[in-house]
Amino acid sequence: MRFRFSDVRRPARVSKLVRAEFAARGIPLGLTKAQDVCARLYGYPTYHELKACIGRGAQGAWDEGCTPGDARDRREWQVASLVADGLPERDAEAFVDRAKPTGASRHAGARAAEAPVPAGPQGERPRVSPDGIPVSGDGFPTRAGIVETLLGRALEAGASDIHFEPSVGGYSVYFRILGERMPVHAGPPDEHASVTSDIKVLARIDPEARHGQDGGFQVVRSGGYVDLRVATVPRVGGEDILLKVVPRVVRRDLGQVGIRDVETWRRAIGRKGGLCVICGDSSSDMTTTLNASLAELAARGKRVLADGGTGAARSVHDLMRADPDVLVLGELRDPDTAVLAKDVVLEGRSAIGMARSGNILSTLNRLRDLCLSRRDISRMLAGILVQDRVRTACKACSAMGEVAGTRCAPCSGTGHSGYALVSECVAFPGPDDVTEALGMAEPESRRPVPWAEMVDDLVAMVAAGDVSFAEAMHAQGSCFEERWSSRGMGKPPVPGRAR
Repeated sequence: MRFRFSDVRRPARVSKLVRAEFAARGIPLGLTKAQDVCARLYGYPTYHELKACIGRGAQGAWDEGCTPGDARDRREWQVASLVADGLPERDAEAFVDRAKPTGASRHAGARAAEAPVPAGPQGERPRVSPDGIPVSGDGFPTRAGIVETLLGRALEAGASDIHFEPSVGGYSVYFRILGERMPVHAGPPDEHASVTSDIKVLARIDPEARHGQDGGFQVVRSGGYVDLRVATVPRVGGEDILLKVVPRVVRRDLGQVGIRDVETWRRAIGRKGGLCVICGDSSSDMTTTLNASLAELAARGKRVLADGGTGAARSVHDLMRADPDVLVLGELRDPDTAVLAKDVVLEGRSAIGMARSGNILSTLNRLRDLCLSRRDISRMLAGILVQDRVRTACKACSAMGEVAGTRCAPCSGTGHSGYALVSECVAFPGPDDVTEALGMAEPESRRPVPWAEMVDDLVAMVAAGDVSFAEAMHAQGSCFEERWSSRGMGKPPVPGRAR
């Protein structure tokens, strides 16, 4: 029997191996007794304490960094423990020599993600699988093999998500890089079970549970820590594991966020007694814009308070007693939060919230859907900013020219080098301006809008060669194509080259 890296994270499996070892010697063990024997092999007096340590993500009692003397004492203690449980001394010594139990650590992946895989005997390079996972001499992934190597590769490639998905006959791993999913690894079912257990322990969630769970952990990268958010989803044949790389909050000046008409947005958030709404989808970087807007308001001497995203009426009214100039309401997702926003504004305060919508007119209709009357919307609304992210064209690809079959090293052949913001913004000086915009949002209205739309921003970026025509079509579809054609732009430019 050989204990692997993941076994300490799966005590139930190790207990079964212990029972099988004793049964082979004609010594029957009950489940509870086998669990306690398993715990003592790892240095814990009871199985309950072993599972508690795993749940905390703490170090095991026996650590691989022990001195030789410590290792000898550990072996003697383990052998004595097995002999006391009825195993012959010779069999106990052979059992301990074959098993190499190790402790679980919340930061085990953090250390291994940066540590190089040690060379083999006489400086030989370690064996690796075709997709770069180090394996031992018997062909099994090494301790620093699967999770740690994949984490290191994902962070090096700038992946925003890592997906572990069960499939027929095994599992597959994907990285999401600049919005695109790329397959990077595949393995057998046993390896998937081991990887799932390792990630759950690192994330401090129950490794034995088979229901959806959320957790997280940190890895060391370039002298600092990177946060990873973990979500598990049970499926037939295994569990989906999603690791999301959480970017550090970067405080930016509002002028550096990328809003095209930033002065209009500055006028909107500067209006006293109005609601400003930042809109977009979950990947549109609304939080960065919100933080930059709040930083600018604070620099103007405004007192800014947030309700913590709960939207609870009592929380908001408690904050109102703290005399804020601006109240951050979080997402306006239901009629209750919309009514709270109305109450805040009608008391003479300013408020900033977020909503899910694709343009200014749909935002106005969204507010109507939240049971706000036209009169209330006209009285409370100060401005709307709608934004989205598009992938920028790789300059290195354009420098290589249109050569068939060329593959750009900086962007790994994707043709994209990063993200840019496209937006549309409007500020409402008074209720009459809001009423006019509400009329434009009616389905039968054909009146042109007085503000520059997001698609106009995208047309300008494509014309400048900053965004590819294909990416613009992916972001806005036929709306972009019609606007491009209506302006007589002709043939799309080569990405990276202005018209």
